[in-house]
Amino acid sequence: KQELISLRIEKNATVQEYTDKIAKANGDRFGSLASVATGEADVAKLQNAYSNYDIRNQLYYITAPQSGQITKARKAGIG
Repeated sequence: KQELISLRIEKNATVQEYTDKIAKANGDRFGSLASVATGEADVAKLQNAYSNYDIRNQLYYITAPQSGQITKARKAGIG
């Protein structure tokens, strides 16, 4: 009877040890997934910033609807 109780205690200790290891592995896994998500968010943010700069840079050029010479340029707005 004593040996049976001792084996049950040992079994519970082993189960608890592996449960802790599994919980730690899951925690590390979720931490890695969070890092991946953060990296993807940073990439999306940088792509958005690049797109904004690219669009703004294209606004510096004025294209005419037909070929020819410019004789007078008007500026819209104040000043």
